[in-house]
Amino acid sequence: IVDPENFYRLTIYDDKSDGFLGFMTVFRGRSYVTADTLVLEPGFSSISGPSVDHGFYVGDDPPMTLTLDLEFDAFPEELTWSVTNVEDNLPLGFKWFGWYSNALISARETIPIYGSDRGTQQYVFEVLDEKGNGMCCEYGTGSYALYFGAPSNQSRITH
Repeated sequence: IVDPENFYRLTIYDDKSDGFLGFMTVFRGRSYVTADTLVLEPGFSSISGPSVDHGFYVGDDPPMTLTLDLEFDAFPEELTWSVTNVEDNLPLGFKWFGWYSNALISARETIPIYGSDRGTQQYVFEVLDEKGNGMCCEYGTGSYALYFGAPSNQSRITH
């Protein structure tokens, strides 16, 4: 049991630093449904080293959020993204290759981030395509837009 309305760091250790196959999932509440997933670790390799970290927020009212709007090309399963806080190197938002099914056209992700009580914060936003051919144009016209808070022209950070 954890205190609500707080950020948490989950560190998974690998004694032999050789990675593991399988999944580890942290769910919100007692139901095991995808919509309640707080953390999904899809396994990692020896490249990851002796541990991997995940950050997540427990509660209904995070201090601040980013909104990520995704329009997929023909291969949504080839997309991964992350938002990492620079100060503590904690990934606060993350979806790995294969998270999105190839039946999807678009998705919206709400990513809790630290509030003003922690002072000015910097984040690294990274989007990768598994095949390296990008989201546009050979296999459709995929795109993304990242917003500070709710989506609007004034809150757009990047696209």
